[in-house]
Amino acid sequence: MGGRRRRWIGLLWLCAAAAAGVWGCQQAPNDPNSNGGLHFENAETLRIASALPSVTETLYALGLEDRIAAVTSNCDYPPEAKEKESIGDFSLNYEKIAALKIDAVIGARGFTDAAADRLRELGVQYAAMDSSNMDAVARSIKELGKAFGTEEKARELVQTFDAAIERAAARAEGKKRPTVFWVQWNQPLSTVGPGNFHHDLIQKAGGENIAFDLGSAYAPFSEETLILRNPEILLVHGKAAAEWARRRFPSVEAVRSGRVYLFSFDEAARPGPRLPAALDRLSQLLHPES
Repeated sequence: MGGRRRRWIGLLWLCAAAAAGVWGCQQAPNDPNSNGGLHFENAETLRIASALPSVTETLYALGLEDRIAAVTSNCDYPPEAKEKESIGDFSLNYEKIAALKIDAVIGARGFTDAAADRLRELGVQYAAMDSSNMDAVARSIKELGKAFGTEEKARELVQTFDAAIERAAARAEGKKRPTVFWVQWNQPLSTVGPGNFHHDLIQKAGGENIAFDLGSAYAPFSEETLILRNPEILLVHGKAAAEWARRRFPSVEAVRSGRVYLFSFDEAARPGPRLPAALDRLSQLLHPES
């Protein structure tokens, strides 16, 4: 398996884990969506490290790029993020965090929460964004803006979420909701269910996820069930996956009608400030007549 493909698999799992809580971690001790909101000690002078690409995008969008002391090697947007120091990839490098004198690490609930105790031992504050759906991401953005003094920018970003949701609702109003299957990965076939922001995107875009009863935010899905439920739209993450779907499921309505769609990987896979653009694109694919 080539390095590029391994990276795709890793990033897909990373994004799914961040949304789904694959590792079964407990809720973060500093949670933007908790009743108490988000709080950092000495927030105005903290050296911040981002533990996920979606967090890095959010911090840049909030105008906090000068406060970011480090990111992970997977953080490649915006491009200048790649110039920051790295604190690891899918695993955090605690020695590097200590050496860089990081004051706070921001991750995502369900993915980086396992790091909380170790970071606390190092005297590093920790917070986790909630990426389970668009509303949770927007709340996290709002709380981060409040914590770091960029509330106006946070409000502007949240408004883009609200506007995209309204546009999608308007496109879908009065129309039949097409059935959709999101090919999160094809070897083995895996998809998204309730509790995953991809599932939320489908619903908000005016579609119906055929994996509504998956029982998990992210899990394997049988090919036989996919064929039986016969989705009208298949969403895939690349040309190779699209070709695989067309060969594998020639009798499925989505293939027969030419509605196997490549969906922008970064915008759709990262629960951050570009989610409104992903929702716009998805709602246009689901309801092209609007």
